[in-house]
Amino acid sequence: MSHSPPADGLSWILSNKGGKNLVYECYQYSKKTLRSAPSGTTYWYCTNAGCTASLLVKGNIQGDIALLEVAKGRKGHTCKGPQAPLNAIRSTLRAEALKMKPHMPMRPVFDEVIATATREVIEQLPPIRTCLNTMRVHRKRADPCPAAPMKRDGWVIPQEYAEATIGNEKWRTLAYDSGQHESDRVICYYNPAVLAELQTNCKEFHLSLDGTFDFCAERWSQQYTCMIKSPNSNKRYPVFFFLLPSKKFEVYQEAFSVLRDFLRRPVASCTLDFEPAAINAVESVFPGCELSLCYFHLCKNLIKHLKYYSILKDEIGFQAYYNLAALPFLHPSMILKGLEASVSQLEPAKAALVKKYFISTYCDDHKVVQ
Repeated sequence: MSHSPPADGLSWILSNKGGKNLVYECYQYSKKTLRSAPSGTTYWYCTNAGCTASLLVKGNIQGDIALLEVAKGRKGHTCKGPQAPLNAIRSTLRAEALKMKPHMPMRPVFDEVIATATREVIEQLPPIRTCLNTMRVHRKRADPCPAAPMKRDGWVIPQEYAEATIGNEKWRTLAYDSGQHESDRVICYYNPAVLAELQTNCKEFHLSLDGTFDFCAERWSQQYTCMIKSPNSNKRYPVFFFLLPSKKFEVYQEAFSVLRDFLRRPVASCTLDFEPAAINAVESVFPGCELSLCYFHLCKNLIKHLKYYSILKDEIGFQAYYNLAALPFLHPSMILKGLEASVSQLEPAKAALVKKYFISTYCDDHKVVQ
């Protein structure tokens, strides 16, 4: 073997197993060094299948790569050719995947990396679907979060997910867990630092409650958020975050009881959606609390259901919608009569569907929720 200084392009590349391979003259080599090798000497072999070409490298491979001495082995390459350009693209795809957050789409990142490759390299890549799946696998390996549970019960929340560091101080952020044996499991996280600040400045609390179904942990029905109004800025801060298994009254009552125990202050007012189960639970847990209901939520739901019933197609349908949207401004004792009048011009079958939906959603046992 004759030693030579490193040629242009001597570099490191990420291996499939997360280690480092050496790239020399566009070929990729992996380290396979015997224990009997002299100190400071490492042996590297071509990564192409069946190829016996090798390198002898002298120097500290943990240090400056420019200081390494490289010697080729006696046997030349018998493989189909340099694979380093292709492997470099693969390595870049893996490296970019490791940087990505769990819910970010892979395709834009893939396209950005591939745009830097030559046509010859692109033609050697596996199908796009295979590349994207490989990127997802590498991202999952780097994600410290455990896999999502297959069901709501039967597992314990690890201690490291029951606390968080806020302002260089460790706090317990798991406020409540109804238990691993509960199929209708309720879990609540909160920000104890913000709550402590609000408790110092508030004699009573003004709450805003809202649920979302689009962004929620698997196996649960909704993520329910409680925001609290600050008396200093009049801004509302999200403090409690619930995972709720359903929209039943008992579930809301359990969640709001957790709020009551942590707040330790009277709740003067509460803003929430037109949802009877949640409204009744607030009145049960916080008696005397002044309720404000979200009119936008009511109108959005009315439009959604009237479109589903194919009612919003003519002037009569839109007139029915505006009449229904005005019902909250009537005295509770007049709601049912107003409902009858609102749908009186619709076809009887569609009018019956609207009345059934409105009463079951916004009324309780044919008695309007006040």
